[in-house]
Amino acid sequence: HVEIVEKEREALIKLFKSTRGEEWLDNTGWIKEDENHCKWGGVSCKNGFVNKLTLEANGLNGIIPTN
Repeated sequence: HVEIVEKEREALIKLFKSTRGEEWLDNTGWIKEDENHCKWGGVSCKNGFVNKLTLEANGLNGIIPTN
């Protein structure tokens, strides 16, 4: 469980960095060390795992990472 959660968090951080997350309209909580990634703006989780991202019209600009 912990390994999967860490991989999810790492993937979300890569997405943030590659799409200029610091410029998003809503980047609430993103990449804060002490913030659970399930509480980040636009991230929805079920049973502790990411199940949905709602980031449309949020100003993402860049390339979505493949890994």
